[in-house]
Amino acid sequence: MHIADRGRREALVLFALLATAVLVFGVVTVVTGDEEPEQTFAAPILESMPTAPEMRWTADAGSLFGNEFRDAGVVVPAADDDVVIVQATQTAIGKPSALQALDPDTGRPLWDTPRIGWDDGCALSGDGQLACTRRVRVDGAVATRVSFLDPRTGTEETTALIRTAGSVTTLTGVGDGFLVETNDIKNVVIPEELSASGPPKVEYRLEVVDDPPDRQMTITKFDSQGHQAWSTQPPINQARPVVSNAGNLFAVSDTTRGGFTIYRLDTGKAVFARTDSESGTPPDAAVLHPSGFVTSRSDPGDYRLEFFDSNGARTGELAGWRVVPGDFERVTAVDGDEIAVSSGSAVGVASTRERAMRWDTGMSKHSLELLDDRYATVESDDYAQGRTGTWTVFDAQTGDQQGQATIGYGQRYLGFDGTRLLFDGDPTANHRPNVPILSAYDAETGRQSWRLPAPTDTAQWQVTGPYLLLIDYTADFISRSVTRYAP
Repeated sequence: MHIADRGRREALVLFALLATAVLVFGVVTVVTGDEEPEQTFAAPILESMPTAPEMRWTADAGSLFGNEFRDAGVVVPAADDDVVIVQATQTAIGKPSALQALDPDTGRPLWDTPRIGWDDGCALSGDGQLACTRRVRVDGAVATRVSFLDPRTGTEETTALIRTAGSVTTLTGVGDGFLVETNDIKNVVIPEELSASGPPKVEYRLEVVDDPPDRQMTITKFDSQGHQAWSTQPPINQARPVVSNAGNLFAVSDTTRGGFTIYRLDTGKAVFARTDSESGTPPDAAVLHPSGFVTSRSDPGDYRLEFFDSNGARTGELAGWRVVPGDFERVTAVDGDEIAVSSGSAVGVASTRERAMRWDTGMSKHSLELLDDRYATVESDDYAQGRTGTWTVFDAQTGDQQGQATIGYGQRYLGFDGTRLLFDGDPTANHRPNVPILSAYDAETGRQSWRLPAPTDTAQWQVTGPYLLLIDYTADFISRSVTRYAP
């Protein structure tokens, strides 16, 4: 895993040229730098799959939204136990998008008519409400409209306006509502104001950004009924909320320069901050948990965990260990008492309640992931491009070793069903992604439980909410269909 060289990012910038205007539609960053410890977010717990899953249903834009959308790409922006939200986006500039909710078991549409319009993104709250955002012009200025929908019927129940200039960067569902993050980017395009006549010219350019421009984010909290609870502006360049609903906390961080801030979710009040000048090498990190949060100091020769309650009051420390940070994230969240830590020569599990180590192992210096409250897995340090490695499962409470699976570099970890680890890809490949082969390994024995090649090599496996999905792509990398697989 490569963490950013401070101030240096490689960005893939997509420009769409329409007439004489240049419209910046998106940036995908590829961050490079030195190797750092890595603790990815545990993938959602899937339904149990003792045998290879089977296709349950398939949806594409044409069948859901009509002939006008036959060439549109389809994505699943949100899903929960009751609905799967499918959104279709047309490739042509100036064309609307479409939205529909599907029954997770049958794939049948739940709404009488699709929602056709200009929604950018959508999310589901923890209490089962749907929100979608779009850019609008109000009194000559660009604003964000948030629509609150009944996910079972598609009925728009209310709307709210965020008058901060810029565009939405993230929309996050939380337990009782939503966090909407907007940035202060200038010259924002409103899609419905663009002319749909004539195909645009699309140009791709790879740029190296040595000094990325500063960005001021604004985060606004709404409850599920559409009432604004609060709004706050984090420190410059801190963005992308990580949420602990159980702990009533969220955090934002600057992934390129360091630094993070932790807030109360109910009030938007900051309870802890660490600036980039205080963040050492390896960078300081934090974990949100149900009773508060843990931060780590990474000064050379002085690793130290510091424990805090949800109001930011310090409750203790543990010397010799630091938090294992996530992929490109300074802050992660867990639902239980256990957190993954590293001493620089070993990894282990610490208890946030007891503020003490549970167990440790020298099997890796930097990689440990909590699968759930029962299991943790350690990825061997020799797992690298062109080589195989081992994934060893431990009892998260006691540290007793369970199963060990040999995993090829071409396989990427996809999810966990409570008993089996799922990996996607060809183990012999030296790049990812590659051929969409799904493999399951038993956590207690390490043996392969089953193997499932996708019906086409143009597809990719994906986990959204509690569901296993197969997304099929065209040669232009447009997602043309979504298929649910289940036992």
